[in-house]
Amino acid sequence: MLPVYQQELPASCVAACVRMVLAAHKIHLGEEDIRSRCRQTVSGLRLRDVPHGLAGLAVKATVHDDWGLDDLRDELRQANYPIVGIELRPIDGRFAHHASSLRRSSVTK
Repeated sequence: MLPVYQQELPASCVAACVRMVLAAHKIHLGEEDIRSRCRQTVSGLRLRDVPHGLAGLAVKATVHDDWGLDDLRDELRQANYPIVGIELRPIDGRFAHHASSLRRSSVTK
């Protein structure tokens, strides 16, 4: 089950999503720790920075720029809880990646 956490800062939506997915995999980190590990800036956190920031944890984070609905469905069926970034450049010039997936892994700290 995916727990729900409210984001703590106006630009911390990615960190809040990562926190929820990690908690679903029984890894409990605070949003501040996630923001620090993934090097969030004042304008937010890019999904591309998540895999490096979570290195050493028992998850494998990957970024996919070419996923479609079938890929997202498949990940959800495996309880991998993909985080989807919405491309907003055509609307307001902001950038977002397509999807990121966190999977349980045997990697230890």
